[in-house]
Amino acid sequence: MYQVLIAEDEYIEREAMKHIIKREFQDEYEMIEAENGLEAVELAKSHNPDIIFLDIKMPGCSGLEAASRIRESLPNARIVFITAYDYFDYAKEAISLQVDEFMLKPVDIGEVKKYLTKAAAEIKKQESDKTENEEITVKFAMIKKQYQDEFMRLVNIRNSSEEIMNYYFEIMGIRMKHACVALIDFSMVGQMKSESVMQREFIKGRFLDKIKKQSERLDLVAMCGELSDQICCVWVTENEEDLVQKVRQVTNIALQTTGTKPIIRISEETSEIGKLPELLFDLKKAHSDKQGVEQKRYPFELEDRLLADIKKKEFESAKKQLELLVSYFEQMYIGNEFRREALGLYTVVKRMMERNMPELFMKDMEEMAEEMYSSLEMRAVFNNLFDYASQCNEKRPDRNLLLIQEVCRYLEKHYNEEISLEEAASVIGFSSFYFTKLMKEYLNMSYVDYITHLRIEKAKQLMQETTLSLKEIGQEVGYQNSNYFTRVFKRTEGITPSQYKQDFVKSTTNK
Repeated sequence: MYQVLIAEDEYIEREAMKHIIKREFQDEYEMIEAENGLEAVELAKSHNPDIIFLDIKMPGCSGLEAASRIRESLPNARIVFITAYDYFDYAKEAISLQVDEFMLKPVDIGEVKKYLTKAAAEIKKQESDKTENEEITVKFAMIKKQYQDEFMRLVNIRNSSEEIMNYYFEIMGIRMKHACVALIDFSMVGQMKSESVMQREFIKGRFLDKIKKQSERLDLVAMCGELSDQICCVWVTENEEDLVQKVRQVTNIALQTTGTKPIIRISEETSEIGKLPELLFDLKKAHSDKQGVEQKRYPFELEDRLLADIKKKEFESAKKQLELLVSYFEQMYIGNEFRREALGLYTVVKRMMERNMPELFMKDMEEMAEEMYSSLEMRAVFNNLFDYASQCNEKRPDRNLLLIQEVCRYLEKHYNEEISLEEAASVIGFSSFYFTKLMKEYLNMSYVDYITHLRIEKAKQLMQETTLSLKEIGQEVGYQNSNYFTRVFKRTEGITPSQYKQDFVKSTTNK
């Protein structure tokens, strides 16, 4: 349903226009009336009509003045001037106000019908184009992220093909005059060592987000690798300015605003894309030499991989990561020190498993963990734990299904709020890309379609159980614009809200 505002000071003229529209278009148009220009301006602001018929000569505020004020708040509204005078006198002002049409009094039925039919088709196409463009934007962002991730993996391979790397830049639409790489090492950051793997990932992600936002402000393209203790970043610019100086500015702001202090090493600039892997290799080597091969450092990257396997319930793979950690513990720790570090790892693993599989943990597991003084005892505790978790996992319902159900319960309570796809995905800790995939797999609909389904079903319930107006119902379920609510309802149900309400009233009356 589209909304039409008729602004005419003569009652008979207004009624004639309403009669024409009602007779020719039935319930396709909702009509609002204004007796003068000032009232037209206020109604236009409060109702946001799609089409506005304005009589040029009205007392207090002319149609020309009203159109000028309406254009300030509704630049895309379709305005039609109605006049009993020669409209050529107003042509110049009408052009400046972007008026769609002139109609002479008394209005011609065929002219009104022709105009409204054309306007409805244009509005429908604009809405369809807008929806399509929004979907394309979301899909393009996800595809671009995938290409960036693949490109960063190429940068980490020393002998990557320059031709393939250029191909990725062409696909992503990146033009390069200069580029440089940086190595960001979080392994020695004090605050990270006492945090869980998820908290460490959050800290790293927040730091990289700050880098990307600051880079955009300086017209730099910034791409970062996967979250780990050592993260590679690439900066690209089309300009001739000093790139390294700008990158230092970006990283300094990230250091100051996040309070995180990783070690950052930045390469020299290059104008050849094929040199990026070599620059990164040199950075890593220099960084390793600087830190010292004999330095005693806890292998957080191994712990991260172990916890990632546990999170995915890949317990056989977790056992392999455990073997690497056991080997490290054997070389570095003995006696009470070994037990302390093994217990620390057990605590981190326990928290991860309690979060993902709360029904786990045998009563005697804690006592066994207290006795981990050697690699033999450490293997026995963790392998028993992984075997037990694996057996329980085989009996558990599909966890992804449970997570989707959790999101659905959340959205059922908050469906009338403006919740983005990313915010909904964050409820269960998923990326928007993976969350979208799960919605399609388990619900056979997109996130937007599911929100629409919830809102329309609630709107139908409110129409059946309350005396709220259709506008109030639309606002109650999350549609502030009544026109948009009507269009979504009709697209979903095949009839307008008013038709649905009428049909329901008739069905209950006949019982």
